[in-house]
Amino acid sequence: MLTRGVGTVRHRGRRRPTPLAVAASPGDSATGPAGDRELGDREPGDLKLGDWELGDWELGDWELGDWELGDREPGDWELGDWELGDWELGRRRANQEEVVSTSLVLTVIGPDRPGLIEALSEAVGSHEGSWLESRMARLAGQFAGILRVAVPEEQVDALTRTLQRLGPEGLRVGVARSQPDPPDSDVRELRLEILGSDRPGIVHEISEALADRGINVDELRTEIMSAPMSGELLFRANAELLIPADLSLELLRKDLEALAHELMVDIDLDEPL
Repeated sequence: MLTRGVGTVRHRGRRRPTPLAVAASPGDSATGPAGDRELGDREPGDLKLGDWELGDWELGDWELGDWELGDREPGDWELGDWELGDWELGRRRANQEEVVSTSLVLTVIGPDRPGLIEALSEAVGSHEGSWLESRMARLAGQFAGILRVAVPEEQVDALTRTLQRLGPEGLRVGVARSQPDPPDSDVRELRLEILGSDRPGIVHEISEALADRGINVDELRTEIMSAPMSGELLFRANAELLIPADLSLELLRKDLEALAHELMVDIDLDEPL
């Protein structure tokens, strides 16, 4: 009969039970030295549940790294071997890819009061939307801004109706579908700064000169400030410009210098930081 297994033999990769010694019965010849018989050589029934005793295999017999992922052959891992959650990430990604999002630009304005942004964000979130980017500020008692959101296409109409219901609360919201930005190769970015004595027409004169040359104003910030010593009112503007790639910067600088002399303001044109 077969003797019981006694312990294990440690291998770096796969682990096998210690080969079972075979006691030769009368008339039988031994199969060879211990180890000649592999696990696959065993006949059905060679290993019985009773042949193993509690403690033959201890947790300590296994060392960190004994089983590597590479030891697994194709098919060794069955679906049942995976814990709940292993497949969840793939399902979520597949579901996200099936959702077609639409980018919307919202313009908002209304008397300033606490809770306006909360009302906007609640409306967007309740329709599975994402708040992407925004520019908002309080100006002369009014709260105004512009923001871009992404919502599923089937939620666009419902979100628009929800935003329109904010009107009685004093917040007027406009909704427009966003347009793709021009390719980066077609334009260059420049920064424009204007500083001078305030007078009517500065913004109109400069914006007209820029538009005549096909220059787009990407962002504009203006303010009126007091001069440090005299207290004179000064006009200050900072603008981010998108310049056509084929426009000569040298000619543009000369045109702006002539306009600055006419308006009696300082104009600086530089590459963005």
